[in-house]
Amino acid sequence: MWDRKIYHGKWSAHIGKAVSDAKCIIPIWSKDSINPDKLVINEAKIAQDLGKNILSIRIDPVNLPLLFNTLHPFDFTIWNYNPNDEIFRALVAL
Repeated sequence: MWDRKIYHGKWSAHIGKAVSDAKCIIPIWSKDSINPDKLVINEAKIAQDLGKNILSIRIDPVNLPLLFNTLHPFDFTIWNYNPNDEIFRALVAL
């Protein structure tokens, strides 16, 4: 999704502020997001450095990046998109 609040050339400052202002960060780990060239790792690292609560979600059967492998992710790899599913209810209950 395109974030219309971010203007050309200003995305890094916007993301840094958004992470800083957030109470909780939810990185979604997939086969694409674990690539070191992706911003998910950078944004999660900023949140970790700021001491933010991090709730990881895994949507593909991947190992979390080294910096985040001590976090126990919510495993959505077999989620059936049912809002009554136990894993979904556990996440939203937080």
